[in-house]
Amino acid sequence: MNKKLLHVKSFLAGIFLLLGTQLGFSQISSISVSPPAKFCGASTENLSSSLTGAAVGNLTYSWSSLGDGTFSSTTSSNPTYTPGPNDISNGSVQLSVTVEDDGDNSSNSSGPIIISVYTLPAITAISNSGPACEGVAIDLTATTAVGSAAINSYAWTGSNGFSANTEDATISNPENAHDGVYTLTIEDANGCSASSTTTVTVYKKPAITAIANSGAACEGVAIDLTATTAVGDAAISTFSWTGANGFAASTEDASISSPVNANDGDYTLTIEDANGCSASSTTTVTVYKKPAITAIANSGAACEGVAIDLTATTAVGDGAISTFSWTGANGFAASTEDASISSPVNANDGDYTLTIEDANGCSASSTTTVTVYKKPAITAIANSGAACEGVAIDLTATTAVGDAAISTFSW
Repeated sequence: MNKKLLHVKSFLAGIFLLLGTQLGFSQISSISVSPPAKFCGASTENLSSSLTGAAVGNLTYSWSSLGDGTFSSTTSSNPTYTPGPNDISNGSVQLSVTVEDDGDNSSNSSGPIIISVYTLPAITAISNSGPACEGVAIDLTATTAVGSAAINSYAWTGSNGFSANTEDATISNPENAHDGVYTLTIEDANGCSASSTTTVTVYKKPAITAIANSGAACEGVAIDLTATTAVGDAAISTFSWTGANGFAASTEDASISSPVNANDGDYTLTIEDANGCSASSTTTVTVYKKPAITAIANSGAACEGVAIDLTATTAVGDGAISTFSWTGANGFAASTEDASISSPVNANDGDYTLTIEDANGCSASSTTTVTVYKKPAITAIANSGAACEGVAIDLTATTAVGDAAISTFSW
């Protein structure tokens, strides 16, 4: 290049710089830095800077630290800084930035910026007492360590809207919807925080959706116990019925095969699944005490034609006795507690049964055996008269044996 032309260019550049300085187009008067309020452990925070005064040309930033942390960029106007281990152990770090204007090579520095670096609080252990079945309380526990300041808040959050503000917490009556991740966040007096999670498992319980029995029934009439069940998170593995008078069964449906009044009461079915979760439900069984015939008799044996009394002693059950029914040989029937065969014949010989029934429809029966002797008979009778005095007269008879040999004749 021509030396004369070079000299002209240099001269013009000098005039431009001189005019720029005199007119206030250059000179960085100050740098303002907005540092973070603190660093919590190795947290990454933004650094922002602003300039006052005029600048010409490109600006060059130069960030520096007296610690061992790292800048996202040392030449950016707004970098981030992450403290290093020494920064954390020292409790603070000193930063500074220098800005240079390449228009007139003017520069300025922010001066030292000292920022506190706090040691974080820590959650050193976190756990829960699950897995558990629905309805079984689950404890959430944590072990914490203090950082640079005392911990002043605890915040648990979890499934189904769960929240608590203590170091340890409890899900008092969990449902299957409480299954999931639970997070504990702690914060200290410096505003530094830490979080950790534990996963809670809540097993859905099996359910007894319906339970019933075929009663009320009278003593001796079988009663069926029935249930409808629903599976939870695992197959149902056991069924257990318990009830009055020592009743027990291990099937989903059961039967009280020959109940007595002592079987009257509550019957509970408990089911359990492979996770150990259980459910119970109860049905109330009514077993009516039957009426009773405590004694039955008749006034026989008797000969034909001699009235025979039928008698009974009865006892009330759970309802008043409402009907009496005698039945017996030769079509005999009566509807009173005591009855009579008023003029029996041999055909009335046999069993006589009394059946009683009460207001609950419960009944009892008992039998007495009646003996009616067939009478002997004189089928013909005659004499050899008429005859004159002194002439013998014969008395003759033809007889028929009844139920026993004729033992006496009396003319």
